[in-house]
Amino acid sequence: MQSEILDKIDVEETKKTALLFNITIDTAIVDEKVVIILPANKSDLKKILRFLDEDYYQSILLSKPFLSNSKKPA
Repeated sequence: MQSEILDKIDVEETKKTALLFNITIDTAIVDEKVVIILPANKSDLKKILRFLDEDYYQSILLSKPFLSNSKKPA
């Protein structure tokens, strides 16, 4: 919520990108707006929250997916 990421992203594109990291994001339509359904499972919830907090990235050279432990800009 602090980063306001949900106001800045396209949910459908985000779902596609999450699949690159084996993360499934479920959505629903509420009041004519697409919303993300947060899972009850703690480990799945943590994956989605870390993804939305931009802790996942893909390497440039080999396109390997990684999980970051730092927010240091390049």
